[in-house]
Amino acid sequence: SRSGIDETEEGAAAKLAAIRDGLARGLSPQQIAAATPGLSASTVYRWVDAGYDGMTNMELRRKVGYRPRSRRAPKRATSHSSRRSHASFLALGEDACAAAWEMDTVEGSRGDSARLLTLLHRPSRFQLALPLPDGTCASVLAALSSLRGVLGEDGARRAFGAVLTDNGSEFADEGAIAALLGERDGETRLFYCDPRQSQQKGACEKNHV
Repeated sequence: SRSGIDETEEGAAAKLAAIRDGLARGLSPQQIAAATPGLSASTVYRWVDAGYDGMTNMELRRKVGYRPRSRRAPKRATSHSSRRSHASFLALGEDACAAAWEMDTVEGSRGDSARLLTLLHRPSRFQLALPLPDGTCASVLAALSSLRGVLGEDGARRAFGAVLTDNGSEFADEGAIAALLGERDGETRLFYCDPRQSQQKGACEKNHV
């Protein structure tokens, strides 16, 4: 009783004809729905996928170009010391948070292991982009080591007062990364966003786009 089309025979025939005509003219499901009263884009997708009136997904030009959705288990968040939590970062105060840097990595083209390590300065929106051969923690440490070699220890300490990053596996070695940013005993300069809360470093994410 819950299968098939919830329409009268005449109504179903009229809507199927509208869908068939729209697809033949190269219209998108959204355009077809806008021109057909009582028809939504989701209904167009659903009816075509069900094969009504002999239609197939091959007639949906954009849909056939999409990659299959990944069903992989989500990546496990990198654990870190509680003193490096986002709550601890906010406890630094409004001025310190506003003057912080945001750190992340950007993947290259599909199938390419190369990445960029980015460091964005919140006040100025100045962003450094350091090339990485892959997305491993070792590559991140090598890039930061090169940057420290240019700035020197004192320069790194002056530049990076506080750095906020995410929980990616490339940032797993918190001690080594913090040391390269100029952190000393008794200090905390490296902080991590809460799991799955990338908007906490939204300036960096937006700049990537």
